[in-house]
Amino acid sequence: MAEILIDTDTDTHTGPTTGGSKPIAEYGLLSDCNTAALVARDGSVDWLCLPRFDAPAVFSAILDSDAGHWSIRPAGEFTSERRYADGTLVLETIFTTDSGTVVLRDALAFSDGQRGHDIGLDAPHELLRFVECTAGSVDLVLELAPRPEYGLVRPLFRATEDGGRTFGGPNQIAVRASVPTHIHESTMRAAFSLTVGESAGFSLRWMAPDDRNAPDPTAPSAVAARIADTIETWRSWEAEHSIYDGPHRDLVRLSSRVLQGLTARP
Repeated sequence: MAEILIDTDTDTHTGPTTGGSKPIAEYGLLSDCNTAALVARDGSVDWLCLPRFDAPAVFSAILDSDAGHWSIRPAGEFTSERRYADGTLVLETIFTTDSGTVVLRDALAFSDGQRGHDIGLDAPHELLRFVECTAGSVDLVLELAPRPEYGLVRPLFRATEDGGRTFGGPNQIAVRASVPTHIHESTMRAAFSLTVGESAGFSLRWMAPDDRNAPDPTAPSAVAARIADTIETWRSWEAEHSIYDGPHRDLVRLSSRVLQGLTARP
């Protein structure tokens, strides 16, 4: 899994998702110090356990292409580059097409305003995704297929006013989107276009089945700000631990973030 530890990845991948297994080097790591997600170079979240590292996976396409994923990518041919926002495990994927460029930012959220050694306490169990067009215009597609219990369950997935939510079983999720979506056979899909300066926000939150007062996922209009706060949380933690100033300093710093991200904070 050494490839996940590289801060910038400028190798490119061309074309839409074609299915099948991907090498581990295709994936970047997200963490809220309670669980982790793996995001492929083509914008697909292919692994996510909620709410903890040892919970059954909601997305596990890394094991089986039918076992759940959440992809956001250009509709046609594209190339992609990846990097972590400096000092963080917030992943940025840059998609370039013949018509334009978009940046997809992905993060597992921390509690709002959390800083320093409190990192990971009372995590909201929420995945945030924000895509912004930085040049030209790009047609994009979204496909969200929750498959709890490592793909053994196709949940009842119903539309809500601005997204959808699942019902039944121990792993329930709610989703909000800033673009119109539709749900068919337990899979949410959307097709939308962004021109330069336009953006779209998405949020997915885990809910305990017996929690009738569970908060809604972050409003799509607030996703960018929540990701920015998550970036500041990671940087505040690193500022308290950045004491090494020798060779390969950036890789050492990244390794420390990965170790922190793989540590169960509770």
